[in-house]
Amino acid sequence: MTLLFVFIFISIFVSFLCSILEAVVLSITPSYLASIEKTNEKLFKKLSPLLLNIERPLAAILSLNTFAHTIGATGAGAQVQKVFGDSVLTIFSILLTFAILFLSEIIPKSIGARHWKKLIPFIGYILPTFIFLTLPLVWLSESISKAIKGEHEKLTRDEIHAVAEIGVRDGAIFPEEFEALKNMLSFPKKPIKDITLAIEKVFTLPLSTPQEELLNICEQYKFSRIPIVGTYEYDVRGYVLRCEILSSLLINEQVGLSELLKPMLQVTEDTKIRNVFTKLIKRKEHIASVHSEGGDLVGIVTLEDIIEEILGLDIKDETDN
Repeated sequence: MTLLFVFIFISIFVSFLCSILEAVVLSITPSYLASIEKTNEKLFKKLSPLLLNIERPLAAILSLNTFAHTIGATGAGAQVQKVFGDSVLTIFSILLTFAILFLSEIIPKSIGARHWKKLIPFIGYILPTFIFLTLPLVWLSESISKAIKGEHEKLTRDEIHAVAEIGVRDGAIFPEEFEALKNMLSFPKKPIKDITLAIEKVFTLPLSTPQEELLNICEQYKFSRIPIVGTYEYDVRGYVLRCEILSSLLINEQVGLSELLKPMLQVTEDTKIRNVFTKLIKRKEHIASVHSEGGDLVGIVTLEDIIEEILGLDIKDETDN
């Protein structure tokens, strides 16, 4: 009778343990593994070598699980037949099958899948032992895996978007954060023309504007950067800073707009928003002129426009109506 209980214990308990470990290992996401690198470096160092080559722990777990099922069920059946005879064997086999199904497969895998974060420290200690016990089979499994050539699937933007949606649904991130992340994911695809303000709607100053008119203009219009045009509306020469105009007027300096003129970054309308954003940041500028492929001026775009596109917000300051 003792052997019977030993074989039942092997068949159910060892398999129960293997099923929990399998569910936990398969539930750990790369993003969670990366997050514990900062919060629990000791645990990360234990798990990282195991999960970077996930074939090793899986081979060990499945090998032990198979041995537990096979040896436990066979041994238990032999003991029942020896002690109780053939008449009880069929009933025992049916009951043991259901016990293995529920107690060593369905229940432990449900526990592992639902509570994998709490169980992660546990697998860091027990998995190396499992791998050591089944090392020959692990080596065989690795050899077969290497023969089956293929690359691991890489994380895609669509998957990141889906994870962010789940984060909003579960309350891990705010809807505003999701909107910003969604816009950033679509950032590389959008051309700058999608957010360009048409030149007809842009406030500009002629390069020949007399100095005595500048004070009234600066008081009336609060734009920090003003595009400067030549003889006609589409002839943008650059831009001036409103603060520099006021500074020159304050000290009665006889300076025209041509002396305050700054060159403006020029981009084509099909340039991606991301590239324009990078150029503006590198040049420490906030405004660019957008042109067609033929060189015709289309409009103006500012750093604020790009940030609004990223955040999905309409940014207004004290002077905006």
